[in-house]
Amino acid sequence: LLLQQAAVQAGPLLVAYAIDTAVPALRRHETGPLVAVAAGALLCALASGGLQWAFTVTSARVGQDVLLDLRGRVFRHAQALGVDFHERYTSGRLISRSTTDVESLRELTNEGLQELVTIALSFVSISVLLLWLDVGLGAVAVASFGPLALLVRRYRRRAARVYRERSTAIAAVIVKFVETVNGIRPVRAFCRESANDAEFRELNRRHERTNGDALLEMARYVVGSRLVANTAVAGIVLWGAWRVTDGSLALGSLAAAVLYLRRLYDPIDRLG
Repeated sequence: LLLQQAAVQAGPLLVAYAIDTAVPALRRHETGPLVAVAAGALLCALASGGLQWAFTVTSARVGQDVLLDLRGRVFRHAQALGVDFHERYTSGRLISRSTTDVESLRELTNEGLQELVTIALSFVSISVLLLWLDVGLGAVAVASFGPLALLVRRYRRRAARVYRERSTAIAAVIVKFVETVNGIRPVRAFCRESANDAEFRELNRRHERTNGDALLEMARYVVGSRLVANTAVAGIVLWGAWRVTDGSLALGSLAAAVLYLRRLYDPIDRLG
């Protein structure tokens, strides 16, 4: 991922070189710099794609091995627990633990790890590159992390509660379904179908509400983060354009800075 990020972040630098050097050279009928830009872009694209593929395959293999081992451990541990535990901890909750929760771990190993590492590398590398391109623009971009960090912290605090409630709600649905099916004989004997249907409907509606709350929190976070990010980008573009007109900033540097800013704020949405 470190090498892949290096290949990805080289793109805007190639754009800056093309605008400030290759295009003026082409006007003088010198094609060398432009050919170098095209070759560099192709090389970066191939390297980024190949490295991304290698990481995806490797992480998927490791993740599946981890989950295979984990499911086995959960199964063996459940068998080793005493009867009193199984009388208190219903089979539905065990099924929820070994399916829904393990599936969440699968998402973490297959996608979450890559997201976390990529976001961390992006923040560090892009911040350094922005400051290297222009200290003023880079400082403004880094300063915008403050309100974004507060937004992320607020979302994570609220999301932790909402997602915990959603996990509890889906577990309750699974528990009710499993217990009803396992106890179908007494259910039919005592005509509990209507009562069970009403209870299951309420549990299902509760899961629907908690799932909707989780989606709403994500929507609020995405809208808020994009509002802050777009405001910062607009301000930096206006200031950079004014500096380009007075000659204190090269047009290629401004273009590269804008590209880096977009790449810098895109991972903010994925932090959720």
